[in-house]
Amino acid sequence: MGIVETRVRNKNAFSLQRKKFKQFFILDNYSSHLNGRIWVIWKDSSLNVQVQNKNSQWIHLSISQGAHVLEITFVYGFNHLAQRLPLWDFLVSNAGCSSLWLVLGDVNCVRTVEERISSDPPNVVAMNEFNEAIASAGLDEIRTQGCCFTWTNKQDHEERKWVRLDRALVNSSWLLAFSDSYAEALTAGISDHSPLVISLEANAPARNYFFKYLNCWGQDKQFKSLVCAERENSIKGCAMYTLVQHLRCLKGKLKGLHREQYANINAKVIKLQQQLHLCQEKLQLDPNNRELCLEEEHIIFQRAKDFEIKLGDASTTYFSSKVAARRNSSNIRKVVDQHGVVCTTFQDISKAFLDYYVSLLETARDVTEFDSSLMKNGHILRSSEGCQLLEPVTPSEIKAALFSIDANKSPGPDGYTLGSLKMLGTASMIVLQLLFWIFSRLANY
Repeated sequence: MGIVETRVRNKNAFSLQRKKFKQFFILDNYSSHLNGRIWVIWKDSSLNVQVQNKNSQWIHLSISQGAHVLEITFVYGFNHLAQRLPLWDFLVSNAGCSSLWLVLGDVNCVRTVEERISSDPPNVVAMNEFNEAIASAGLDEIRTQGCCFTWTNKQDHEERKWVRLDRALVNSSWLLAFSDSYAEALTAGISDHSPLVISLEANAPARNYFFKYLNCWGQDKQFKSLVCAERENSIKGCAMYTLVQHLRCLKGKLKGLHREQYANINAKVIKLQQQLHLCQEKLQLDPNNRELCLEEEHIIFQRAKDFEIKLGDASTTYFSSKVAARRNSSNIRKVVDQHGVVCTTFQDISKAFLDYYVSLLETARDVTEFDSSLMKNGHILRSSEGCQLLEPVTPSEIKAALFSIDANKSPGPDGYTLGSLKMLGTASMIVLQLLFWIFSRLANY
């Protein structure tokens, strides 16, 4: 537990700590500031807590229990912009932290103008510097529920200010390990700040990892043979059903291709590097050996290809952290149903949404009859234009429309991207043409 803005002088701190927290372990930063602006308190003796860095504005700790290690930075930023610069510099300097990292406390700064209600204008320079520091440090805010504004001056209505000063920031390692973690801002009580409580427990069921087609598979030499072998399998049914079943069966083969050719890229790069060194040592002894020259060229080409994939794999880690941050920010942890009951479990939240939309859609409503004469006020198609719309869609038109779309678009519900449809060829064209035919028939009813 972290306590900021203690307002307890050094001479009174020891007696107060012993009186209020007799059986607790306590760290503070009185050595860095006269008023000891931050206290860190914990009770579990099995925790190994080490101070990594301490300043008047932060206490950075490494906490371990068995094989589990994480880093927590408790912060209390100064009020003035210039005085907060060392805090931003420290966060940026710790950007390479590979451990799970949580930054928690009162930063005395907002990120957007919507985070304050006050007659005073916001400090745009301070906001920009704070946002730049967060981005440079590789930090993201975890989802916060409860009170929107975490500080108030508790003045009369006309003079009252509401500001969000307290927040929880985490790095990508934290988001990947605790994708369902969230912070809850409680009501302030007698204080002017709202306490922040971090929850690591996930009330949602474990997510299944869905199949996703990778465009690099289509460039592999084995891809075409895998697809052709699957097309030879006999599946009875309409064209749409046949394609869906073929795609479903193809998923297992593509996963096998991925494990064989694209998994453990780091190990493959190291192995190829060792082979390259061995080949070049042999060339030093026999410079005119054509077979060794060709082998060296092949290894260099293969290593360059695998190294490019390795770099792409590193980018995947970055994008995965951003996906985790987006998923974390969109999680719903608490809702109030139609009867005023607070729902916190995954099952209760799902039921609350379902009940709401069932009651909404089942309620009979009076619908105003449509006045068809209004259509005559707009543009009316000529007979030639109407006939053109009724003409059948040709495969060449479907192919032109399909190939004009970026292959890197998000995959559909089955995990296949537009890039995979391009690689699969005529089978996907037949089904798309069938869909156009079905929709054109439905439009006539």
